[in-house]
Amino acid sequence: VSPDAVVEVTIENATGEITKDHTVRIHSPAPVKSAAPVKQASPAVATPPLAAGEGAAATLAADALRRFEGDPSLIWDIDFSPDGAVLAASFHDGRVGLWDVAAGKPLTEFKAHEGPVFQVAVSPDGSLIASGGGDKIGGVRGAKSGELKRKLEGHTGSIEALAFSADGTKLASGSADNTVRIWNVQTGELLRD
Repeated sequence: VSPDAVVEVTIENATGEITKDHTVRIHSPAPVKSAAPVKQASPAVATPPLAAGEGAAATLAADALRRFEGDPSLIWDIDFSPDGAVLAASFHDGRVGLWDVAAGKPLTEFKAHEGPVFQVAVSPDGSLIASGGGDKIGGVRGAKSGELKRKLEGHTGSIEALAFSADGTKLASGSADNTVRIWNVQTGELLRD
């Protein structure tokens, strides 16, 4: 997080950011023919790094800006679906929301936690959404329905990091209690702490 509260992620040549005005933006870099210095679309938008094997500098095209706005609650985290078609966001008021990236329109949202949702992660196949927050509980839900599949309890501090394994069978949760726990996604069983 930069001092001006801009958060950015880079996924396959696309950059997303969350700003203090509660707006999520996604940018697609446009190639530049010369190796001239990289330009930025606006002072608050950092240019994404070059992708592996990319030789020319990239710049953000002003018309590539996609805004997802209109939500009054602070956004804590975002994650793309594996195909880049859906953007998941976690909110301060306990909700998780999903947006259609191409259309810039909301798909669904659901109440996931009591209190802020600090982390959200999309499973490798895009079918599940994991979330964790200030209530010290992790949740695994169906991505389309928001239906709770697994409730992951055991941390004594807020959950501040989540990651699925590459095969989607395990979920790691990191907490302010200074522990990392590994969970079986199918059963909710704690595998390691």
